[in-house]
Amino acid sequence: GIFAYKVGDTMNTIEQQRKTETQAKLESIKFEDVRIFDRGNYMYCEGKVRNIGTKTFEFVKVKVEWLDKSGAIVDTDFTYAVGGEGLAPNEAKSFSIMTPSDPKMQTGRYYIIE
Repeated sequence: GIFAYKVGDTMNTIEQQRKTETQAKLESIKFEDVRIFDRGNYMYCEGKVRNIGTKTFEFVKVKVEWLDKSGAIVDTDFTYAVGGEGLAPNEAKSFSIMTPSDPKMQTGRYYIIE
């Protein structure tokens, strides 16, 4: 007999499932009590992430972009707010990102990345 397997279709299905899971994470994980500040030689982005969805999410990654006064990106950093232990529905987890400061850094913007 002949066996044929379409790798392209399988990869598209896996990629679509990954996009769906990422979208669910982006819609379900919300920030609380986030503060951006400088202390000494470091800029900090601290706060909590809360799962307002119905599914447990693992490996929730928070990224911060450090901006100058015109809004241009000076530096970036990230942390895993949640690891393999997962964040169940209604749970919250604190995170902290500490980046060596640059005199150009004025503020930052933060968001969840896959």
